[in-house]
Amino acid sequence: MKEDYTELAYVLSSLIALLVFSASFVIYFLYKEINVYLVALGLVMLCAGVIAKKRLDRLKEN
Repeated sequence: MKEDYTELAYVLSSLIALLVFSASFVIYFLYKEINVYLVALGLVMLCAGVIAKKRLDRLKEN
């Protein structure tokens, strides 16, 4: 059960990070300004994905 939720967290955080970084690039190309909040949110989601991936690997080993 924990493995399912961990895998879901990994997939969703990776998808959200991709969407947030894409949105920040679109804003940059349209308005030539960097939205720091979107970049920070993308980094947080990327870190959450890395943590979930490490936990998923650890759960699969046991």
